[in-house]
Amino acid sequence: MKEILQDSEEREYQKILNAYRLTGKTIFPVKENRIGLRFETFYNAKYLEPYYIFLEQNQENEQLSIFRHTLPHFIPLDELEAKYLNKDMNKFANMVDDYLQAFVMRREEVRTLTNNKLNRKPRVNNAYSSIEFTILLKDK
Repeated sequence: MKEILQDSEEREYQKILNAYRLTGKTIFPVKENRIGLRFETFYNAKYLEPYYIFLEQNQENEQLSIFRHTLPHFIPLDELEAKYLNKDMNKFANMVDDYLQAFVMRREEVRTLTNNKLNRKPRVNNAYSSIEFTILLKDK
């Protein structure tokens, strides 16, 4: 009976977690003084890869700092951390999410364009903020 109740509680917890994931941002405990932020990315109503930031709380002054992350290197995380992390966690998470969603949208738009319209693969930088492509015109 105890196993059935535990199973039911775990399923309920998973349902709640999935509902929170629909918002695109979730926070979860990692260790005693660490928490994780999960950012869901999506395009065209489909979930793509998640990104994570792991925060560590300083025991002396209770300030948070970034311990580890999986974000692309071109996202100005140091700047966002200094400006928002210990002042407005919501703003910090929203700004990170905005950068991630913008990157994923640019990347997926280039992929769509490449698959549907272009004869050649375009040249892009890692952030997909600079795109160079060639158009070949056919004679009639």
